[in-house]
Amino acid sequence: MSLLRIFIALLCSSLFAAGEVVIPDALEYTPPDFFGSHKPRSDPGDDPFSNQMRAREYLGKDSGGGSVHRQLNVGANLVGRTIGQGKRVSFKAVSQEDIKKLLLETVAKRAMNSPKVEEITLAGHKAYKVHAVVPMPQIHEGVIFQFETIWVPVHANIVITLQLSASSEELLKTVRESLSTIKILPGAAIAPWEREPTLHVAKDAIRLDATPSDA
Repeated sequence: MSLLRIFIALLCSSLFAAGEVVIPDALEYTPPDFFGSHKPRSDPGDDPFSNQMRAREYLGKDSGGGSVHRQLNVGANLVGRTIGQGKRVSFKAVSQEDIKKLLLETVAKRAMNSPKVEEITLAGHKAYKVHAVVPMPQIHEGVIFQFETIWVPVHANIVITLQLSASSEELLKTVRESLSTIKILPGAAIAPWEREPTLHVAKDAIRLDATPSDA
């Protein structure tokens, strides 16, 4: 193999390893070929104070009609945040038990089964998973989907969220196996409000000899 071919092969492998940046500075993912990548659709009824951020949706290219379906939604949730009088935002410490309880409450609302929280490891991080069997009458009467919701605590008040769904356990397994390409980046542990502000100053916007009033 020529040096040029070796270089191209190494370049392609490094690009593949890098994956797709789903959450800047926080999460990368290399989706399998059966997924198409989409921006989450906004709904007029969405609650702007829901403490939830939807980053990316991956929908199976073979999905359609409810008979065949597989999907992965990636996002992040704020936990321990409250908005008080005067829209004052405050945070409180959230324990791992609190996170597990909140996850179960979130998932169990629509589940037909009796879901339980399972502790797993994802991309080298402790995570919590709940499996739920959910009826989908909005698609067709009698249609039932398999759901798995995974929360990865990365900060005292932030969890990365992954919601897997499929029309069968076999298809859900293919989505679950694709999570092996997820990388959680060091920046995930730094909340946006904790980051150093970046100032972009136009060239010659303020001269060195300018007085405070001029500036």
